[in-house]
Amino acid sequence: MSSIIERLRQFVEYKQISKSKFYKLVQLSNGYLDKNRNVGSDKIKRILETFPEINPDWLILGTGPMIKDEIKESDIAYGVPENVKLKYEIEHLKKMTELLKKEVELAKKDTELNKELLASTMERLLNLRKEYENVKKRLSECEKTKQNV
Repeated sequence: MSSIIERLRQFVEYKQISKSKFYKLVQLSNGYLDKNRNVGSDKIKRILETFPEINPDWLILGTGPMIKDEIKESDIAYGVPENVKLKYEIEHLKKMTELLKKEVELAKKDTELNKELLASTMERLLNLRKEYENVKKRLSECEKTKQNV
């Protein structure tokens, strides 16, 4: 029987997203799926809130389908009503919209952090340039003093 960690790896593969993207969306540390054997209830809750399409029975117990309310190809072939298909599509689009909103928020945070890092780096470079000019000036003064001696 597979573990929760193994099922999470399967889900990430199913979603065709990178592990790092999964970690960011769920707010897990990098390498979480590779380093851990157990998943705490707080993390399971965050995962299920971030990806509401995951069937909790599948994730926790390993029973049932991976995705809740999954419409199978065979169901479509046997005439699932159009309104059911549309309802499923609408729910899927809402979930995808929420995921995209989270990604946008993460990108905004990354952008802000990069701006702060850039500003800090520029300030440090300016300070280093001033230090360099001062050292250069002192060196020049020392050479003049040496020549006068």
